[in-house]
Amino acid sequence: MKKLIFVFLIASLGYGQDFLGEDINLMVDQQLRIKELPSDLQRYGYDNFFRNIQMTRKFACCRNFNSRYEKLVGLVFIVKQISPYENRSGDILHTLKLEHPTVGVLYYKYDSKSQLPPPFELEEPLNIPNNYYCKDIAVAKNKFTQEIVSRSKFQDGISIMKREKDSLTSLYLSIKTLGVTQVKNKKGVTILLENDHSIEKPQVKLEVVTDTTKQFAYSALVPLTALEVQLLLTHKITKTRLYIFDNSVKNSRKLMDYLKCLTASDSIPLLEK
Repeated sequence: MKKLIFVFLIASLGYGQDFLGEDINLMVDQQLRIKELPSDLQRYGYDNFFRNIQMTRKFACCRNFNSRYEKLVGLVFIVKQISPYENRSGDILHTLKLEHPTVGVLYYKYDSKSQLPPPFELEEPLNIPNNYYCKDIAVAKNKFTQEIVSRSKFQDGISIMKREKDSLTSLYLSIKTLGVTQVKNKKGVTILLENDHSIEKPQVKLEVVTDTTKQFAYSALVPLTALEVQLLLTHKITKTRLYIFDNSVKNSRKLMDYLKCLTASDSIPLLEK
């Protein structure tokens, strides 16, 4: 029961705006600091820190099956190596080899698809190479209409799409989120950005289907004006709302880079309305 309480509470800590997800290899040779926990969570300690690469010996064990809080909090490690491995369920996880001058070498089990935030943060902002995320853009050309459609991968329920045909380029956000109730024939999309900016699309229609978890999956295709594109290039997305259903954005940096990739060679007007 204590383990379940810990999982529920730690989820409330949230992710940083630069959460890396599957791009964790960018952290090699970076310094990371173990984050403080709220006072009511400290007694549970930290999970997934091990002394051996087989990850069978918990470091500073044990407090509620985890490493003791006071043995890790505030320590700064260097990420020496990141190695993928397959668990018993067939999922691909990663082992982070961490090094500290007095603690020595530890191994951290990292799941890029976990809904929980990692217990560390980078000491310095990550220097992501230019065009690094352009590899996630898929481009397809319709042989009959000659239309070219470029799409980014989905990140936090958002994909960016570019359509090119007859010297006209248009950009869209494809947004998805889940809702616990079903509503039909609804409209309205709100995109919240940092620094109190927002994009309002009250006339955009929503689609809804039932997903495999018996929840209702809402989606919307949002056309962007030239002004809105410039706003998204300079201000990170923090949250989206489809009608009344909200979704938080963890890795807005990646979305911003996707948009940079899609607009880098554009010299023609975007949609004006």
